[in-house]
Amino acid sequence: MKFVILNTHYLHFPCWLYAQNAGLENAPYEEQMRVRAESIFGLADFHSRYAMG
Repeated sequence: MKFVILNTHYLHFPCWLYAQNAGLENAPYEEQMRVRAESIFGLADFHSRYAMG
């Protein structure tokens, strides 16, 4: 069984993220995604916890 988990954020989150990380808008994509992932904004683990029921 395979799952696709999509994450999204509300409109003001990117503004906050870039304001908290000066120069991030000039960083490579990988760095921007790392910082976004490390913010753990809007993430939960209930997908994996209950996926196999």
